[in-house]
Amino acid sequence: GRFVPGVILIRAEGELLPDTYAITSRLTIVNNMISAVITLPNDQYNRPRLLEHELGHAFGMRHVEEIGHIMHPIHESGGEKFWIPD
Repeated sequence: GRFVPGVILIRAEGELLPDTYAITSRLTIVNNMISAVITLPNDQYNRPRLLEHELGHAFGMRHVEEIGHIMHPIHESGGEKFWIPD
């Protein structure tokens, strides 16, 4: 299968929609993360903070509409700031 319990798999391949740098899929059961798959095409691997952003999704973080926050949905508007929103 695609998901393996207890594992975050990072795939350096795959086709994504235009203007999408990476995507994370999670398998959860009763709000517990079982595993996640991060698709990060080879031409995007060196984009600053992108892997950290996707790892945030793998662990359950959602987008934060705050300029400079690592979980901002627009990569160019994100940054290194991190806090768990209220």
